Amino acid sequence: MLPFRLQLQDGLPVSEQMFRASVRAILSGELVGGTIFPSVRVMAQELKVSPTTVHKAILELKEGGFLVSRPGVGMVVVGKDKLGTEVLREQLREPAEELLREAKLLGLGAVELSELLQELEENE
Repeated sequence: MLPFRLQLQDGLPVSEQMFRASVRAILSGELVGGTIFPSVRVMAQELKVSPTTVHKAILELKEGGFLVSRPGVGMVVVGKDKLGTEVLREQLREPAEELLREAKLLGLGAVELSELLQELEENE
């Protein structure tokens, strides 16, 4: 059984869907730091996909700083509290770019967006 939720959908590569679901699980705390990540073989069998596809997602997770390799153990989840600010910021890049595009369509810039975000944070 997978340690996170994943419903495969058409239109996005499976490896990308696996990466995103894994990151979401790590950042939400669903996958806790120190947890052994499932092997390529186990995940490929569970999802009924190619081991190459799974390997690609795991490699991306490792390169992104979300997994570390432990000799004799396998891949281990890096806890959210151990992730650097850059890793966390990178997770916001795509939605931030989309938000900025939308703001520009409305004639607003980064300053107005920053003010809006500060206002929203204060009202939380």
